[in-house]
Amino acid sequence: MTSPKIATAADLASKLPTIRWLWPGWLPIGFVTILAGNPGVGKSMCALELARSVIEPADWPDRVKGPTNQGYVLWCDTESSQALLSERITTWKLPADRILLPGNDPLATISLSSQADRIALIGSIKNFKPNMVVVDSLSAAHRGDENSTRDMKNVLDYLAQLARDENVAVLVVHHLRKKGMNESEEINLDRVRGSSVITSFARVVMAMERVGEGVRLSVIKNNLARLLKPLGITINDSGLTFGAAPERASEPTKTDVAVSWLRKTLRDNPLPFKELEPKAKAHGISKRQLYNARDILGVKTEDGHWTLRSNPLVGVFGDTETE
Repeated sequence: MTSPKIATAADLASKLPTIRWLWPGWLPIGFVTILAGNPGVGKSMCALELARSVIEPADWPDRVKGPTNQGYVLWCDTESSQALLSERITTWKLPADRILLPGNDPLATISLSSQADRIALIGSIKNFKPNMVVVDSLSAAHRGDENSTRDMKNVLDYLAQLARDENVAVLVVHHLRKKGMNESEEINLDRVRGSSVITSFARVVMAMERVGEGVRLSVIKNNLARLLKPLGITINDSGLTFGAAPERASEPTKTDVAVSWLRKTLRDNPLPFKELEPKAKAHGISKRQLYNARDILGVKTEDGHWTLRSNPLVGVFGDTETE
């Protein structure tokens, strides 16, 4: 009697190569990478600058040696912004014949919800074997609900399988949600807009953010290697230049925020706790933080009202807003 066949890890090893990197530590081959940032921070320009290292070729932004042979990048525009892409390619003097567009219509806008577009995309990859595929951007690349686990799983699972089966680095440009009140300036996975499925399918997530007068590029998730030092970005007429990452100023603690808010709120008029608590909650200040701020400022209770009037420390800390 013949034993039933079942796949083993040995079969897996025979079909898949070991993990390789296009840009070591930042952009793996065979996986999806997310590049997230707020509108206007320069995500598309950053993706194009990374494409430069493939198509010229050139060293990577952190001065790690880049590809030795001139390759291709397949650029999937989903926002009908081909004119902007073309202008940047011309201004930056990039080899335009090395940036491929899926299908035979250069003005086509691809949709990953379309089976025909998916077939065209896979056909382009099989025929020209690009080193890198850029999807710019995810939010316009499908007809689903960005917050739907099912819809996003359909899109990201397709991209993950495409990256794996075609052994290509897939870079997906995406957006951040708005920062909540009293939320840290530092970007984490929770700030990436939409369903958590988006970041769970990506093995690397990069974040771009403005810090002071500069722009900071960092890896906030890496399932394949250790996190590397962030890079600083300067945008100029001929492209992007990279250097030391700008540092964030030290952020106020939640207690600092609560103290500053309570000081300003009570500066002119005493208020009862029943009015203060909902106001504080609306500013993201918890009941415990409010009581801590009361104790730090030495707030007194007079006729059921919290007051600073008799407190000799009023004004010592200044009235700088930290909210």
